[in-house]
Amino acid sequence: MYLGVYCDDIIAIFGDNDVGSVYDGFRTALHTRAGRQRQRTRGELSNILNICVAHEGSSIKISQPTYIDTMVDRYLPDNKLQATKVQKTPYSLHFKDNITAALAAPPAAHSPPDPALLAEYQSLVGALLLLYCSTVTRPDIAYPVAMLCRCMSHPTPALLGEGLTAFSCISITRETSASATSGQSELHTFTDSDWATRRSTSGNTVQWQGCTIQWASTQQTSVALSSCEAEIMAASEAAKSTSYYRQLFFEELGFATLNPTTIYMENKAAIDLAYNPEHHRRTKHITRCHFFIRELVEDQSITVPYIPSADNIADFFT
Repeated sequence: MYLGVYCDDIIAIFGDNDVGSVYDGFRTALHTRAGRQRQRTRGELSNILNICVAHEGSSIKISQPTYIDTMVDRYLPDNKLQATKVQKTPYSLHFKDNITAALAAPPAAHSPPDPALLAEYQSLVGALLLLYCSTVTRPDIAYPVAMLCRCMSHPTPALLGEGLTAFSCISITRETSASATSGQSELHTFTDSDWATRRSTSGNTVQWQGCTIQWASTQQTSVALSSCEAEIMAASEAAKSTSYYRQLFFEELGFATLNPTTIYMENKAAIDLAYNPEHHRRTKHITRCHFFIRELVEDQSITVPYIPSADNIADFFT
């Protein structure tokens, strides 16, 4: 039996529930410790923590239409939704320029934002970020939400409009779901980065059983002096997630594998650096911690093949 626990919400995966089974003993122990009145068995999983779970044959799909409707009613009532330009992408063509302009603005201490704008913006972006939409079921808004979060202390009206655009987008695609299908599937990871003038953005996604089980769009912790450095920083972060899931699936849960996990990258210089232990003048400044990926290559936990940019799913997060 496997258990997923979040505070007092528990998901149990078990082989059978006959008298004397592991699950039956677990449920009986819960009744004894917590009391029958305080513990309820809801049957087959259909909803957990505002996440809807649908079973379709050999597939499981998760989505958040109810939560999205609640947030839309709060932030985009009918008149405001009609005034917002509805589009299929969660940000506009001017999104990056709007972010750049906000980040280049004077510090908030010298030019404080309008209090009403600040409160609405922080509440809006927090709703997009905190209650799962961008972190659990909707990777399509992970990049814009991550970028909007960089301007939490000094938003602009243009960025508030971008947040409303993201909400408008997910409101018309509320039924979009992430799905997993039973069967044999390799664990693999995609990683990418953009090389920015300031700190670059790392993007990665981990896939298992045909499902994207993790994704990230994060600002790098230091300035990268080359695209190779930006890529190796992104790849090392992706390697940490890959290492974790290898331990979870292959050591703790017992799924068998004889193959290294593949981490796809599109930068040939970074791939060479992941395999080549030599330091030379172009890479000697790169912090040692960013070479975690090399250690995993050396112990044959992962391989790092090249993938064209057009096929790199992680490009989506940068």
